[in-house]
Amino acid sequence: MYPVWENVRKALQVAADMYKRHANKKCSPQPTFQVRDKVFLSTKYIHLKVPCHKLGPKFMGPFPIIRVINLVTVELKLPPMLGKTHLVFHSSLLKPVITTGLHNLPTPSSPVQVDGEWQYEIEQIVDSRRHHGTLQYLVVWKRYPCTDASWVMSTEVRAPRLIAQFHHRYPDKPIEDTANSAFGLPESSPLVVYGHDFVPIPEIPREKPQVLSLSEWSDRLREMWPLAYGALDAAHQAHKKQGDKKRVKPKEYTVGDRVYLSTKFFQTSQKSKKLGPKYVGPFPIIKVINPVSVHLELPKYLNRVYPVFHVNLLKPERTSLLRASLVAPPAPLLIESEQHFEIKEILDSRKHRNRIQYLVAWKHFPTSRAPMYGLLCFFTISSKYVCLTAKVQQEIDEVVGTNRTPSMEDRLKMPFTNAVVHEVQRYEIGSAESFPRATTCDVKFHGYNIPKCITVAPILPSLHYDPLHWETPEKFNPDHFLDEKGQFRKIDAFMPFSAGKRACPGEALARMELFLFFSTLLQRLTFYLDGDTKDTDVMSLFMAFNNKTQCPLIQAVKRSVNNCVE
Repeated sequence: MYPVWENVRKALQVAADMYKRHANKKCSPQPTFQVRDKVFLSTKYIHLKVPCHKLGPKFMGPFPIIRVINLVTVELKLPPMLGKTHLVFHSSLLKPVITTGLHNLPTPSSPVQVDGEWQYEIEQIVDSRRHHGTLQYLVVWKRYPCTDASWVMSTEVRAPRLIAQFHHRYPDKPIEDTANSAFGLPESSPLVVYGHDFVPIPEIPREKPQVLSLSEWSDRLREMWPLAYGALDAAHQAHKKQGDKKRVKPKEYTVGDRVYLSTKFFQTSQKSKKLGPKYVGPFPIIKVINPVSVHLELPKYLNRVYPVFHVNLLKPERTSLLRASLVAPPAPLLIESEQHFEIKEILDSRKHRNRIQYLVAWKHFPTSRAPMYGLLCFFTISSKYVCLTAKVQQEIDEVVGTNRTPSMEDRLKMPFTNAVVHEVQRYEIGSAESFPRATTCDVKFHGYNIPKCITVAPILPSLHYDPLHWETPEKFNPDHFLDEKGQFRKIDAFMPFSAGKRACPGEALARMELFLFFSTLLQRLTFYLDGDTKDTDVMSLFMAFNNKTQCPLIQAVKRSVNNCVE
Protein backbone atom coordinates (compact mmCIF):
# COMPACT_ATOMS: atom_id res chain seq x y z
CA MET A 1 0.00 0.00 0.00
CA TYR A 2 2.91 2.35 0.75
CA PRO A 3 4.33 2.34 -2.85
CA VAL A 4 0.87 3.09 -4.21
CA TRP A 5 0.50 6.05 -1.85
CA GLU A 6 3.94 7.38 -2.88
CA ASN A 7 2.98 7.21 -6.56
CA VAL A 8 -0.31 9.01 -5.85
CA ARG A 9 1.49 11.69 -3.81
CA LYS A 10 4.03 12.26 -6.59
CA ALA A 11 1.27 12.49 -9.22
CA LEU A 12 -0.61 15.03 -7.07
CA GLN A 13 2.57 17.05 -6.59
CA VAL A 14 3.24 17.07 -10.35
CA ALA A 15 -0.34 18.22 -11.00
CA ALA A 16 -0.05 20.95 -8.36
CA ASP A 17 3.22 22.19 -9.86
CA MET A 18 1.67 22.26 -13.33
CA TYR A 19 -1.35 24.24 -12.09
CA LYS A 20 0.96 26.63 -10.26
CA ARG A 21 3.13 27.11 -13.35
CA HIS A 22 0.12 27.94 -15.54
CA ALA A 23 -1.34 30.27 -12.90
CA ASN A 24 1.94 32.15 -12.52
CA LYS A 25 1.92 32.97 -16.24
CA LYS A 26 -1.11 35.20 -15.68
CA CYS A 27 0.00 36.67 -12.34
CA SER A 28 1.75 40.02 -12.34
CA PRO A 29 4.77 40.52 -10.04
CA GLN A 30 4.00 41.73 -6.52
CA PRO A 31 4.90 45.45 -6.06
CA THR A 32 7.33 46.25 -3.27
CA PHE A 33 6.46 49.19 -0.99
CA GLN A 34 8.62 51.15 1.41
CA VAL A 35 7.96 53.59 4.22
CA ARG A 36 6.90 57.10 3.03
CA ASP A 37 5.79 55.80 -0.38
CA LYS A 38 2.49 57.28 -1.49
CA VAL A 39 -0.24 55.00 -2.77
CA PHE A 40 -3.85 55.18 -3.89
CA LEU A 41 -6.35 53.15 -1.83
CA SER A 42 -9.15 51.17 -3.48
CA THR A 43 -12.68 52.05 -2.34
CA LYS A 44 -13.91 48.49 -2.92
CA TYR A 45 -14.50 47.80 0.81
CA ILE A 46 -14.92 51.40 2.03
CA HIS A 47 -18.36 52.93 2.54
CA LEU A 48 -18.60 56.16 0.55
CA LYS A 49 -21.23 58.83 1.16
CA VAL A 50 -22.45 58.81 -2.43
CA PRO A 51 -25.93 57.91 -3.77
CA CYS A 52 -24.48 54.99 -5.77
CA HIS A 53 -21.19 53.22 -5.12
CA LYS A 54 -20.81 52.63 -8.86
CA LEU A 55 -20.66 56.38 -9.49
CA GLY A 56 -18.06 56.97 -6.78
CA PRO A 57 -14.28 56.99 -7.27
CA LYS A 58 -12.49 53.66 -7.61
CA PHE A 59 -9.40 54.92 -5.78
CA MET A 60 -8.83 57.67 -3.26
CA GLY A 61 -5.71 59.31 -1.93
CA PRO A 62 -2.77 59.36 -2.23
CA PHE A 63 -1.87 58.34 1.33
CA PRO A 64 1.65 57.77 2.73
CA ILE A 65 2.86 54.41 4.07
CA ILE A 66 3.97 54.63 7.71
CA ARG A 67 4.83 50.94 8.30
CA VAL A 68 5.52 47.83 6.19
CA ILE A 69 4.21 44.85 8.14
CA ASN A 70 5.19 42.14 5.62
CA LEU A 71 5.60 41.71 1.87
CA VAL A 72 1.86 41.98 1.18
CA THR A 73 0.56 44.10 4.08
CA VAL A 74 1.22 47.79 4.90
CA GLU A 75 -0.14 50.42 7.28
CA LEU A 76 -1.31 53.77 5.88
CA LYS A 77 -1.80 57.24 7.34
CA LEU A 78 -5.45 58.09 6.69
CA PRO A 79 -7.24 61.46 7.09
CA PRO A 80 -9.72 62.09 9.96
CA MET A 81 -12.70 61.50 7.64
CA LEU A 82 -11.67 57.80 7.52
CA GLY A 83 -11.11 57.54 11.26
CA LYS A 84 -13.33 54.45 11.59
CA THR A 85 -11.39 52.54 8.92
CA HIS A 86 -8.65 50.12 9.94
CA LEU A 87 -5.21 51.36 8.85
CA VAL A 88 -3.77 48.01 7.63
CA PHE A 89 -4.43 46.98 4.00
CA HIS A 90 -3.40 44.23 1.60
CA SER A 91 -1.18 45.26 -1.33
CA SER A 92 -3.86 44.17 -3.84
CA LEU A 93 -5.97 47.16 -2.68
CA LEU A 94 -3.15 49.65 -3.30
CA LYS A 95 -1.90 51.35 -6.45
CA PRO A 96 1.45 53.17 -6.40
CA VAL A 97 1.59 56.83 -7.36
CA ILE A 98 3.53 57.22 -10.62
CA THR A 99 4.88 60.69 -11.37
CA THR A 100 7.16 61.82 -14.18
CA GLY A 101 8.86 65.05 -15.07
CA LEU A 102 6.38 65.55 -17.92
CA HIS A 103 3.23 65.17 -15.84
CA ASN A 104 2.98 65.76 -12.09
CA LEU A 105 -0.47 65.30 -10.60
CA PRO A 106 -1.53 68.08 -8.20
CA THR A 107 -2.36 66.91 -4.71
CA PRO A 108 -6.16 66.89 -4.34
CA SER A 109 -7.62 69.05 -1.62
CA SER A 110 -8.72 67.42 1.61
CA PRO A 111 -12.44 67.48 2.47
CA VAL A 112 -13.82 70.20 4.70
CA GLN A 113 -15.91 69.42 7.79
CA VAL A 114 -19.24 71.30 7.65
CA ASP A 115 -21.90 70.70 10.34
CA GLY A 116 -20.13 67.54 11.45
CA GLU A 117 -19.90 66.08 7.90
CA TRP A 118 -16.92 65.86 5.56
CA GLN A 119 -17.56 67.59 2.23
CA TYR A 120 -15.46 68.44 -0.81
CA GLU A 121 -15.17 71.97 -2.20
CA ILE A 122 -16.76 72.82 -5.55
CA GLU A 123 -14.77 74.91 -7.99
CA GLN A 124 -17.34 75.34 -10.79
CA ILE A 125 -20.74 74.14 -12.04
CA VAL A 126 -20.69 73.42 -15.76
CA ASP A 127 -24.05 71.79 -16.57
CA SER A 128 -27.44 70.73 -15.21
CA ARG A 129 -30.01 68.07 -16.13
CA ARG A 130 -33.10 66.27 -14.93
CA HIS A 131 -32.48 62.57 -14.26
CA HIS A 132 -35.46 60.45 -13.18
CA GLY A 133 -37.34 63.59 -12.17
CA THR A 134 -34.46 64.90 -10.01
CA LEU A 135 -32.36 67.98 -10.79
CA GLN A 136 -28.61 67.25 -10.97
CA TYR A 137 -25.55 69.48 -11.46
CA LEU A 138 -22.27 68.56 -13.17
CA VAL A 139 -19.66 69.94 -10.74
CA VAL A 140 -15.88 70.31 -11.05
CA TRP A 141 -14.17 69.64 -7.73
CA LYS A 142 -11.47 71.92 -6.41
CA ARG A 143 -7.91 70.82 -7.25
CA TYR A 144 -9.24 67.86 -9.26
CA PRO A 145 -8.98 67.51 -13.07
CA CYS A 146 -12.01 68.23 -15.24
CA THR A 147 -12.21 64.56 -16.16
CA ASP A 148 -13.26 63.80 -12.56
CA ALA A 149 -16.35 66.02 -12.82
CA SER A 150 -19.46 64.20 -11.59
CA TRP A 151 -23.22 64.62 -11.47
CA VAL A 152 -24.57 65.50 -8.01
CA MET A 153 -28.18 65.97 -6.90
CA SER A 154 -29.18 69.60 -6.37
CA THR A 155 -30.14 68.92 -2.75
CA GLU A 156 -26.52 67.97 -1.97
CA VAL A 157 -24.92 71.02 -3.62
CA ARG A 158 -24.42 73.70 -0.94
CA ALA A 159 -23.08 76.43 -3.20
CA PRO A 160 -25.90 78.97 -3.81
CA ARG A 161 -23.60 81.58 -5.33
CA LEU A 162 -22.14 79.12 -7.89
CA ILE A 163 -25.66 77.92 -8.75
CA ALA A 164 -26.81 81.51 -9.28
CA GLN A 165 -23.81 82.23 -11.52
CA PHE A 166 -24.47 79.13 -13.60
CA HIS A 167 -28.16 79.87 -14.19
CA HIS A 168 -27.40 83.50 -14.97
CA ARG A 169 -25.01 82.36 -17.73
CA TYR A 170 -27.30 79.60 -19.02
CA PRO A 171 -30.92 80.60 -18.38
CA ASP A 172 -32.24 77.78 -20.64
CA LYS A 173 -30.72 75.00 -18.51
CA PRO A 174 -33.01 73.01 -16.16
CA ILE A 175 -33.71 74.75 -12.84
CA GLU A 176 -35.70 74.03 -9.68
CA ASP A 177 -39.38 74.97 -9.65
CA THR A 178 -38.70 77.54 -6.93
CA ALA A 179 -35.50 79.54 -6.98
CA ASN A 180 -35.43 79.91 -3.20
CA SER A 181 -35.09 76.21 -2.61
CA ALA A 182 -32.36 75.97 -5.25
CA PHE A 183 -30.21 78.86 -4.11
CA GLY A 184 -30.97 78.89 -0.39
CA LEU A 185 -31.31 82.70 -0.36
CA PRO A 186 -33.71 84.94 1.60
CA GLU A 187 -36.63 86.28 -0.42
CA SER A 188 -35.93 89.99 0.19
CA SER A 189 -32.22 90.24 -0.67
CA PRO A 190 -31.11 90.31 -4.33
CA LEU A 191 -27.75 88.78 -5.30
CA VAL A 192 -25.23 90.71 -7.41
CA VAL A 193 -23.56 88.49 -10.04
CA TYR A 194 -20.88 89.94 -12.38
CA GLY A 195 -22.30 93.49 -11.90
CA HIS A 196 -25.96 92.52 -12.58
CA ASP A 197 -28.82 92.28 -10.09
CA PHE A 198 -30.23 88.78 -9.80
CA VAL A 199 -33.79 88.71 -8.43
CA PRO A 200 -35.04 85.29 -7.25
CA ILE A 201 -38.10 83.89 -9.02
CA PRO A 202 -41.21 84.22 -6.84
CA GLU A 203 -42.63 81.00 -5.46
CA ILE A 204 -45.59 79.60 -7.42
CA PRO A 205 -48.65 79.03 -5.20
CA ARG A 206 -49.94 75.48 -5.18
CA GLU A 207 -53.52 74.33 -4.77
CA LYS A 208 -54.44 72.31 -1.73
CA PRO A 209 -55.35 68.69 -2.45
CA GLN A 210 -59.05 67.92 -2.50
CA VAL A 211 -60.46 65.50 0.05
CA LEU A 212 -62.86 63.04 -1.60
CA SER A 213 -65.21 60.60 0.01
CA LEU A 214 -65.24 56.87 -0.73
CA SER A 215 -68.29 57.12 -3.01
CA GLU A 216 -66.74 60.00 -4.96
CA TRP A 217 -63.53 57.99 -5.36
CA SER A 218 -65.48 54.98 -6.68
CA ASP A 219 -67.43 57.19 -9.14
CA ARG A 220 -64.21 58.72 -10.41
CA LEU A 221 -62.63 55.27 -10.82
CA ARG A 222 -65.66 54.11 -12.86
CA GLU A 223 -65.22 57.13 -15.12
CA MET A 224 -61.47 56.61 -15.53
CA TRP A 225 -61.53 52.82 -16.02
CA PRO A 226 -62.81 52.84 -19.66
CA LEU A 227 -60.13 55.40 -20.55
CA ALA A 228 -57.41 53.32 -18.91
CA TYR A 229 -58.71 50.12 -20.54
CA GLY A 230 -58.77 51.83 -23.94
CA ALA A 231 -55.19 53.10 -23.48
CA LEU A 232 -53.96 49.62 -22.47
CA ASP A 233 -55.74 48.01 -25.44
CA ALA A 234 -54.24 50.59 -27.82
CA ALA A 235 -50.75 49.91 -26.43
CA HIS A 236 -51.33 46.15 -26.79
CA GLN A 237 -52.39 46.55 -30.41
CA ALA A 238 -49.36 48.77 -31.13
CA HIS A 239 -46.98 46.16 -29.66
CA LYS A 240 -48.74 43.38 -31.60
CA LYS A 241 -48.46 45.38 -34.84
CA GLN A 242 -44.72 45.87 -34.34
CA GLY A 243 -44.28 42.18 -33.53
CA ASP A 244 -46.24 41.06 -36.61
CA LYS A 245 -43.81 42.96 -38.83
CA LYS A 246 -40.96 40.63 -37.76
CA ARG A 247 -43.11 37.50 -37.41
CA VAL A 248 -43.11 35.09 -40.36
CA LYS A 249 -46.43 33.55 -41.31
CA PRO A 250 -46.33 29.78 -40.65
CA LYS A 251 -46.19 27.50 -43.68
CA GLU A 252 -49.46 25.75 -44.52
CA TYR A 253 -49.03 22.00 -45.06
CA THR A 254 -51.36 19.38 -46.49
CA VAL A 255 -51.44 15.59 -46.23
CA GLY A 256 -48.83 14.05 -48.52
CA ASP A 257 -46.32 16.93 -48.36
CA ARG A 258 -42.72 15.93 -47.66
CA VAL A 259 -40.77 17.94 -45.10
CA TYR A 260 -37.37 17.89 -43.40
CA LEU A 261 -37.37 17.54 -39.60
CA SER A 262 -35.06 19.55 -37.34
CA THR A 263 -32.81 17.56 -34.97
CA LYS A 264 -32.87 20.31 -32.36
CA PHE A 265 -34.82 18.40 -29.71
CA PHE A 266 -33.86 14.75 -30.22
CA GLN A 267 -30.62 12.82 -30.12
CA THR A 268 -28.97 11.60 -33.33
CA SER A 269 -26.43 8.84 -33.85
CA GLN A 270 -23.54 11.36 -33.83
CA LYS A 271 -21.41 11.58 -30.68
CA SER A 272 -21.32 15.37 -30.97
CA LYS A 273 -24.57 17.13 -31.84
CA LYS A 274 -22.58 19.96 -33.42
CA LEU A 275 -21.15 17.57 -36.03
CA GLY A 276 -24.52 15.96 -36.77
CA PRO A 277 -27.06 17.05 -39.41
CA LYS A 278 -29.39 19.94 -38.64
CA TYR A 279 -32.27 18.29 -40.53
CA VAL A 280 -33.19 14.69 -41.36
CA GLY A 281 -35.66 13.40 -43.91
CA PRO A 282 -37.63 14.13 -45.94
CA PHE A 283 -40.67 12.51 -44.27
CA PRO A 284 -44.29 12.56 -45.51
CA ILE A 285 -47.15 14.20 -43.58
CA ILE A 286 -49.94 11.72 -42.80
CA LYS A 287 -52.20 14.02 -40.76
CA VAL A 288 -52.65 17.77 -40.19
CA ILE A 289 -53.78 18.16 -36.58
CA ASN A 290 -54.14 21.97 -36.62
CA PRO A 291 -52.55 24.88 -38.55
CA VAL A 292 -49.33 24.63 -36.49
CA SER A 293 -49.05 20.88 -35.71
CA VAL A 294 -48.66 17.92 -38.06
CA HIS A 295 -48.22 14.14 -37.76
CA LEU A 296 -45.22 12.68 -39.65
CA GLU A 297 -44.47 9.14 -40.83
CA LEU A 298 -41.06 8.43 -39.29
CA PRO A 299 -38.75 5.49 -40.11
CA LYS A 300 -38.06 2.64 -37.72
CA TYR A 301 -34.80 4.06 -36.38
CA LEU A 302 -36.80 7.02 -35.01
CA ASN A 303 -39.53 4.91 -33.39
CA ARG A 304 -38.80 6.39 -29.94
CA VAL A 305 -39.53 9.93 -31.18
CA TYR A 306 -43.11 11.19 -30.82
CA PRO A 307 -44.35 11.78 -34.42
CA VAL A 308 -46.28 15.06 -33.78
CA PHE A 309 -44.25 18.23 -34.39
CA HIS A 310 -44.70 22.00 -34.53
CA VAL A 311 -44.31 23.65 -37.92
CA ASN A 312 -41.32 25.65 -36.63
CA LEU A 313 -39.33 22.39 -36.58
CA LEU A 314 -40.14 21.58 -40.22
CA LYS A 315 -38.66 22.71 -43.52
CA PRO A 316 -40.50 21.99 -46.77
CA GLU A 317 -38.81 19.96 -49.47
CA ARG A 318 -38.12 22.20 -52.46
CA THR A 319 -37.94 20.85 -55.99
CA SER A 320 -37.12 22.63 -59.23
CA LEU A 321 -37.79 21.87 -62.89
CA LEU A 322 -34.13 22.49 -63.63
CA ARG A 323 -32.97 19.60 -61.52
CA ALA A 324 -34.57 16.33 -60.57
CA SER A 325 -35.90 15.74 -57.09
CA LEU A 326 -33.30 14.55 -54.65
CA VAL A 327 -33.41 10.85 -53.93
CA ALA A 328 -33.98 10.24 -50.24
CA PRO A 329 -30.96 8.49 -48.72
CA PRO A 330 -31.63 5.08 -47.23
CA ALA A 331 -32.02 4.54 -43.52
CA PRO A 332 -28.92 3.46 -41.57
CA LEU A 333 -28.27 -0.24 -41.03
CA LEU A 334 -28.74 -1.79 -37.59
CA ILE A 335 -25.60 -3.72 -36.67
CA GLU A 336 -25.45 -5.05 -33.10
CA SER A 337 -28.31 -2.68 -32.11
CA GLU A 338 -26.33 0.35 -33.39
CA GLN A 339 -27.02 2.52 -36.45
CA HIS A 340 -24.33 2.51 -39.17
CA PHE A 341 -24.15 4.15 -42.61
CA GLU A 342 -22.40 2.47 -45.53
CA ILE A 343 -19.05 3.90 -46.68
CA LYS A 344 -18.55 4.39 -50.41
CA GLU A 345 -14.83 5.30 -50.50
CA ILE A 346 -12.06 6.82 -48.37
CA LEU A 347 -10.79 10.10 -49.82
CA ASP A 348 -8.09 11.23 -47.36
CA SER A 349 -6.52 10.65 -43.95
CA ARG A 350 -4.90 12.83 -41.31
CA LYS A 351 -3.56 12.75 -37.75
CA HIS A 352 -5.61 15.01 -35.48
CA ARG A 353 -4.86 15.22 -31.73
CA ASN A 354 -2.77 12.03 -31.87
CA ARG A 355 -5.59 10.13 -33.58
CA ILE A 356 -5.90 8.91 -37.17
CA GLN A 357 -8.96 10.29 -39.01
CA TYR A 358 -10.30 9.37 -42.46
CA LEU A 359 -12.31 11.54 -44.86
CA VAL A 360 -15.02 9.18 -46.11
CA ALA A 361 -17.69 9.47 -48.81
CA TRP A 362 -20.98 7.92 -47.67
CA LYS A 363 -22.99 5.69 -49.95
CA HIS A 364 -26.09 7.33 -51.52
CA PHE A 365 -24.90 10.77 -50.29
CA PRO A 366 -23.50 13.52 -52.58
CA THR A 367 -19.78 14.29 -52.56
CA SER A 368 -18.28 17.63 -53.62
CA ARG A 369 -15.43 17.41 -56.14
CA ALA A 370 -15.13 21.15 -56.82
CA PRO A 371 -11.81 21.74 -54.96
CA MET A 372 -10.20 18.67 -56.53
CA TYR A 373 -11.46 19.63 -59.99
CA GLY A 374 -10.10 23.17 -59.74
CA LEU A 375 -6.64 21.96 -58.70
CA LEU A 376 -6.60 19.40 -61.49
CA CYS A 377 -7.28 22.12 -64.08
CA PHE A 378 -4.29 24.17 -62.91
CA PHE A 379 -1.98 21.16 -62.83
CA THR A 380 -3.17 19.81 -66.18
CA ILE A 381 -2.78 23.12 -68.05
CA SER A 382 0.64 23.86 -66.54
CA SER A 383 1.87 20.38 -67.50
CA LYS A 384 0.30 20.41 -70.98
CA TYR A 385 1.51 23.86 -72.08
CA VAL A 386 5.20 23.66 -71.15
CA CYS A 387 6.19 26.83 -73.05
CA LEU A 388 3.62 28.96 -71.23
CA THR A 389 4.69 27.45 -67.92
CA ALA A 390 8.34 28.33 -68.65
CA LYS A 391 7.35 31.92 -69.45
CA VAL A 392 5.39 32.17 -66.16
CA GLN A 393 8.36 30.78 -64.21
CA GLN A 394 10.70 33.27 -65.90
CA GLU A 395 8.45 36.17 -64.88
CA ILE A 396 8.28 34.84 -61.31
CA ASP A 397 12.08 34.57 -61.14
CA GLU A 398 12.57 38.12 -62.44
CA VAL A 399 10.04 39.76 -60.10
CA VAL A 400 10.12 37.57 -56.97
CA GLY A 401 13.32 35.57 -57.14
CA THR A 402 14.01 32.57 -54.92
CA ASN A 403 14.60 34.21 -51.54
CA ARG A 404 10.91 34.78 -50.78
CA THR A 405 7.44 33.61 -51.77
CA PRO A 406 5.12 35.65 -54.04
CA SER A 407 2.72 38.13 -52.43
CA MET A 408 -0.30 40.13 -53.57
CA GLU A 409 1.90 43.19 -54.15
CA ASP A 410 3.65 41.26 -56.93
CA ARG A 411 0.46 40.70 -58.95
CA LEU A 412 0.64 44.13 -60.63
CA LYS A 413 4.24 43.42 -61.66
CA MET A 414 3.39 39.96 -63.09
CA PRO A 415 0.76 40.58 -65.83
CA PHE A 416 1.41 37.34 -67.72
CA THR A 417 1.03 35.15 -64.63
CA ASN A 418 -2.17 36.97 -63.74
CA ALA A 419 -3.46 36.48 -67.29
CA VAL A 420 -2.73 32.72 -67.14
CA VAL A 421 -4.69 32.41 -63.88
CA HIS A 422 -7.68 34.17 -65.45
CA GLU A 423 -7.45 32.15 -68.66
CA VAL A 424 -7.54 28.89 -66.66
CA GLN A 425 -10.81 30.01 -65.06
CA ARG A 426 -12.23 30.95 -68.46
CA TYR A 427 -11.15 27.76 -70.19
CA GLU A 428 -12.38 25.51 -67.39
CA ILE A 429 -15.86 24.19 -68.20
CA GLY A 430 -18.36 24.58 -65.39
CA SER A 431 -16.25 27.00 -63.38
CA ALA A 432 -18.89 29.74 -63.30
CA GLU A 433 -21.52 29.63 -60.56
CA SER A 434 -24.83 29.36 -62.49
CA PHE A 435 -27.27 28.96 -59.60
CA PRO A 436 -30.99 29.23 -60.44
CA ARG A 437 -32.76 32.51 -59.77
CA ALA A 438 -36.43 33.54 -59.65
CA THR A 439 -38.06 36.67 -61.06
CA THR A 440 -39.66 38.99 -58.51
CA CYS A 441 -41.92 40.72 -61.06
CA ASP A 442 -42.97 40.51 -64.71
CA VAL A 443 -39.92 41.16 -66.92
CA LYS A 444 -39.56 41.79 -70.66
CA PHE A 445 -36.10 40.68 -71.83
CA HIS A 446 -35.01 40.76 -75.51
CA GLY A 447 -38.62 40.46 -76.68
CA TYR A 448 -39.51 37.64 -74.28
CA ASN A 449 -42.11 38.12 -71.51
CA ILE A 450 -40.99 36.36 -68.32
CA PRO A 451 -43.79 36.15 -65.68
CA LYS A 452 -43.26 36.60 -61.95
CA CYS A 453 -41.91 33.71 -59.80
CA ILE A 454 -40.39 31.89 -62.80
CA THR A 455 -37.12 30.03 -62.18
CA VAL A 456 -34.31 31.34 -64.40
CA ALA A 457 -30.89 29.72 -64.78
CA PRO A 458 -28.22 31.96 -66.37
CA ILE A 459 -25.77 29.97 -68.53
CA LEU A 460 -22.73 32.05 -67.61
CA PRO A 461 -20.11 29.62 -69.05
CA SER A 462 -21.48 30.38 -72.52
CA LEU A 463 -19.96 33.87 -72.19
CA HIS A 464 -16.50 32.35 -71.84
CA TYR A 465 -16.80 30.74 -75.30
CA ASP A 466 -18.58 33.58 -77.10
CA PRO A 467 -16.60 34.54 -80.27
CA LEU A 468 -17.94 38.10 -79.98
CA HIS A 469 -15.81 38.69 -76.88
CA TRP A 470 -12.86 36.29 -77.37
CA GLU A 471 -10.54 35.97 -80.36
CA THR A 472 -9.88 32.22 -79.99
CA PRO A 473 -12.51 30.95 -77.54
CA GLU A 474 -11.83 27.24 -78.19
CA LYS A 475 -8.09 27.56 -77.47
CA PHE A 476 -6.17 28.25 -74.30
CA ASN A 477 -4.74 31.73 -74.95
CA PRO A 478 -3.58 34.01 -72.08
CA ASP A 479 -3.35 36.89 -74.58
CA HIS A 480 -7.10 37.34 -74.13
CA PHE A 481 -6.29 39.24 -70.92
CA LEU A 482 -3.28 41.21 -72.23
CA ASP A 483 -3.36 44.49 -74.12
CA GLU A 484 -0.99 45.65 -76.88
CA LYS A 485 1.65 46.71 -74.32
CA GLY A 486 1.57 43.37 -72.55
CA GLN A 487 -0.28 44.69 -69.50
CA PHE A 488 -3.20 42.96 -67.86
CA ARG A 489 -6.69 44.09 -68.90
CA LYS A 490 -10.20 43.29 -67.62
CA ILE A 491 -12.95 41.89 -69.84
CA ASP A 492 -16.63 42.29 -68.96
CA ALA A 493 -17.54 38.89 -70.37
CA PHE A 494 -15.34 37.15 -67.77
CA MET A 495 -17.74 36.00 -64.99
CA PRO A 496 -16.40 32.90 -63.19
CA PHE A 497 -17.94 34.07 -59.88
CA SER A 498 -21.34 35.09 -61.33
CA ALA A 499 -22.56 38.72 -61.24
CA GLY A 500 -25.12 41.00 -59.64
CA LYS A 501 -26.40 40.99 -56.07
CA ARG A 502 -26.07 37.18 -55.85
CA ALA A 503 -22.42 37.05 -56.89
CA CYS A 504 -20.00 34.89 -54.92
CA PRO A 505 -19.23 36.74 -51.62
CA GLY A 506 -15.76 35.18 -51.49
CA GLU A 507 -14.65 36.38 -54.92
CA ALA A 508 -11.83 38.61 -53.62
CA LEU A 509 -10.50 35.88 -51.34
CA ALA A 510 -10.70 33.26 -54.10
CA ARG A 511 -8.80 35.46 -56.57
CA MET A 512 -6.07 36.07 -54.02
CA GLU A 513 -5.74 32.37 -53.15
CA LEU A 514 -5.63 31.30 -56.81
CA PHE A 515 -2.84 33.72 -57.67
CA LEU A 516 -0.73 32.92 -54.59
CA PHE A 517 -1.27 29.17 -54.90
CA PHE A 518 -0.47 29.03 -58.63
CA SER A 519 2.60 31.30 -58.49
CA THR A 520 4.06 29.65 -55.37
CA LEU A 521 3.79 26.16 -56.86
CA LEU A 522 5.38 27.15 -60.17
CA GLN A 523 8.15 28.97 -58.33
CA ARG A 524 9.32 25.68 -56.79
CA LEU A 525 7.94 22.92 -59.03
CA THR A 526 7.49 21.96 -62.71
CA PHE A 527 4.60 19.67 -63.72
CA TYR A 528 4.66 16.99 -66.46
CA LEU A 529 1.98 14.61 -67.75
CA ASP A 530 2.80 10.95 -67.25
CA GLY A 531 1.35 7.73 -68.65
CA ASP A 532 -1.10 7.37 -71.52
CA THR A 533 -2.50 10.91 -71.17
CA LYS A 534 0.45 12.73 -72.78
CA ASP A 535 -1.15 12.93 -76.22
CA THR A 536 -4.68 13.70 -74.96
CA ASP A 537 -5.95 17.27 -75.32
CA VAL A 538 -6.84 19.30 -72.26
CA MET A 539 -10.59 19.49 -72.94
CA SER A 540 -10.84 15.70 -73.18
CA LEU A 541 -8.97 15.32 -69.90
CA PHE A 542 -11.40 17.75 -68.24
CA MET A 543 -14.44 15.88 -69.50
CA ALA A 544 -13.01 12.46 -68.59
CA PHE A 545 -12.29 13.51 -65.04
CA ASN A 546 -15.67 15.21 -64.71
CA ASN A 547 -17.41 12.01 -65.87
CA LYS A 548 -15.20 9.91 -63.53
CA THR A 549 -13.87 7.81 -66.40
CA GLN A 550 -10.19 8.74 -66.29
CA CYS A 551 -7.83 10.70 -64.05
CA PRO A 552 -4.56 12.02 -65.55
CA LEU A 553 -1.24 11.20 -63.93
CA ILE A 554 0.82 14.35 -63.24
CA GLN A 555 4.44 14.33 -62.12
CA ALA A 556 5.87 17.24 -60.07
CA VAL A 557 9.64 17.88 -60.36
CA LYS A 558 11.48 20.27 -58.07
CA ARG A 559 13.22 23.13 -59.88
CA SER A 560 16.95 23.63 -59.45
CA VAL A 561 18.35 26.91 -58.14
CA ASN A 562 20.54 27.30 -61.25
CA ASN A 563 17.46 27.69 -63.44
CA CYS A 564 16.25 30.67 -61.40
CA VAL A 565 17.34 34.23 -62.14
CA GLU A 566 18.77 35.89 -59.07
